Amino acid sequence: MRDPSLNSFRELSRIILPALVAISLFVFSFVYLFLPMFEEVLLKEKKTMLKELVESSWHMIQHLDKEVASGTYSLKDAQKIATSHLRAMKFGVDNKDYFWINDFTPALVMHPYRPDLVGQNMSDFVDPAGTKLFVEFVKMVTKNEQGYVPYMWQWKDDPSRIVPKLSFVKEYKPWGWIIGTGIYLEDVKEEVTLLSRRLIVASTIILILVSLIAWYQIYQALNGLKMRQHAEAKLLEYKEQLEIKVKDRTTDLSKANEELQKALVEIKTLSGIIPICVYCKEIRDNEGSWSQLVDYISEHSEALFSHGICDKCLKKHHPEGTD
Repeated sequence: MRDPSLNSFRELSRIILPALVAISLFVFSFVYLFLPMFEEVLLKEKKTMLKELVESSWHMIQHLDKEVASGTYSLKDAQKIATSHLRAMKFGVDNKDYFWINDFTPALVMHPYRPDLVGQNMSDFVDPAGTKLFVEFVKMVTKNEQGYVPYMWQWKDDPSRIVPKLSFVKEYKPWGWIIGTGIYLEDVKEEVTLLSRRLIVASTIILILVSLIAWYQIYQALNGLKMRQHAEAKLLEYKEQLEIKVKDRTTDLSKANEELQKALVEIKTLSGIIPICVYCKEIRDNEGSWSQLVDYISEHSEALFSHGICDKCLKKHHPEGTD
């Protein structure tokens, strides 16, 4: 017979392991697949947005340049209008993300949060990581006319806080300008964190529900397993008792059979039709011989005879003894 504890372990494994595997796969997928994928998609969308914003500004400058060509504005006035528009343009959650302009010197032409740097040569300006970011802007547009550049910069209007930033820059060659704007990677991380929190809450609720369902299934299974084990134990007990009773009964029957066989050996019985003479009362045996009734009965049974005289015969044969 198989070990009941081993059966119990196998039953529990069939119930618990699928739930644990499902929860583990969910957590693994969430942490190592979904979140990185979401961050990658979000960053891609942000980069697309930066490119579209810069190209929109570029077209605005191109339009002003056409106005200069038509004589509507002077170059100086058109550039002043362009810098004024770009300085006022803000976007983002807090409406603090901005545009800037520098030339190929590189000197800063316009910056809404760092007016102290406007007009200065930024060739030696480095971020905390040692990147000469304005030089990198010039290199990017000289090589590709436009592109993305990562670096460290102050957090919006807070110069005391330096964080990673990713910017898109594009040249407007007729004016020798480089227009740029960027996103703070902290914003991307915050959005991922916010989504993570929401998903964690939702996942926690789902996990709680799954755990409750799993617990209920396990509880039901344990009860069923317990009842089955109890029934199996009872059945085993009844089987053992039945085996004992059958064994005892078999012993009794065997003993009774032995006693019966012994009695049959000792007992001789008369059965069937016995041929007897109607006159002398002798009996014919199976071999065809005739013998006295007394002899036949003595031979075929355990009966013993003793002789006496009945009253009838006593009167007939010894009348003198009856007076």
